[in-house]
Amino acid sequence: MNLSAARRLDRWIGIPACALLSLFHWLARFAPRRRSDDLGSILLIQISEMGSVLLAYPMLCEIRRRYSESRVSILIFAKNRDSLELLGRIAPDNIILLDDRGVLGFLRSALSAVVSMRRLGIDAVIDLELFSRSSAILAALSGARIRAGFHRHSMEGLYRGSFWTHPVLYNPYQHMSRNFASLVEALQGDSNRPLVKSGFEEAKPILPSPPQDEARKARMADVLAQACGRLGTESKIVLLNPSGGALPIRAWPLENYIELSRRLLRLKEIALGVIGLLEDARFYSRIAEGVDSARLFDLTGKTSHVLDLVELFDLCDVLVTADGGPAHFASVSSIHSVIFFGPETPALYEPLGGNHTCLYAGIACSPCLTAYNHRRTPCDGDNVCVQRFSPAQVEQIVLDKLGMTA
Repeated sequence: MNLSAARRLDRWIGIPACALLSLFHWLARFAPRRRSDDLGSILLIQISEMGSVLLAYPMLCEIRRRYSESRVSILIFAKNRDSLELLGRIAPDNIILLDDRGVLGFLRSALSAVVSMRRLGIDAVIDLELFSRSSAILAALSGARIRAGFHRHSMEGLYRGSFWTHPVLYNPYQHMSRNFASLVEALQGDSNRPLVKSGFEEAKPILPSPPQDEARKARMADVLAQACGRLGTESKIVLLNPSGGALPIRAWPLENYIELSRRLLRLKEIALGVIGLLEDARFYSRIAEGVDSARLFDLTGKTSHVLDLVELFDLCDVLVTADGGPAHFASVSSIHSVIFFGPETPALYEPLGGNHTCLYAGIACSPCLTAYNHRRTPCDGDNVCVQRFSPAQVEQIVLDKLGMTA
């Protein structure tokens, strides 16, 4: 299901559905908000961005600390299930999947998800989505008496019902990991407005440790060796991720990747690999046409699982990428990431941990992808915010991280 279809569904079906569910909950006189120290079953809804799962990890650790006896389940898109294996804190039997390959498939899987949630007997649902009406509807239909989610409060628009028992103020000036933490903190709230007035000054970034899999490690080492077998073991490997994923506006121009490749390949100690999905092979082809070097190799489509990607990162030295899933998955590996921001801001979406360099120009229209416009950019496609960084600037950053000079 493409983003345009998802937004139309969210608006034209989501708004009236949220209104009807709000009326139902009002007429049914559901129990008022209450303290929740004894929750037996907690459901998380995190259906969209794969990388955001890692930003939710500190929140998940806090849930485990506070509610150690509770069963924790998650509702997530099937295509993002792999990312949960990085967390290692949710049992496979407690994962409920949604199909996002089309509208009908999504609706069928959503109906099945409601049945599954009802069977689980959910006590509390925590919706991590930013003003998504589809996730709000699923939260309302979950059967949970406690429903925590981001709420518009006094903001215009962004309506997604009034059935939240623990409405949380979304703060665009706080990192998303802290916004997620507020959802858990709200479960202990009483009558204050807003519910959460706690500080997070002492909070330290928490990252999961990927599961050790020697067979996977050996397989990815073999994949890398086959791709760049003609190179010496002393070579420094820089990975390029030219794709912007579902939001191409985030991507650095391909011409810049070609120029960066030319500049880096002047040093014989450097080799370059292009990563991405199988359909991203076209980016490798374009870069290869502009570079013509045996030290440029294709890794697109070679990582079928998120953990494959993490193992690959551990074997390489620097990653150049747009903001997105790979940037966050790199944070649990040894690779240093150089990440382009602009349509998004690192103030909200910087990966946890410190092994990265965020490039953000902060021009007048940046960031343009926000919770307030459902991440629908007004940009005409000329993403100046990302183009501000020249290949020469990025080259210098990469060389610095490699401990090399031009």
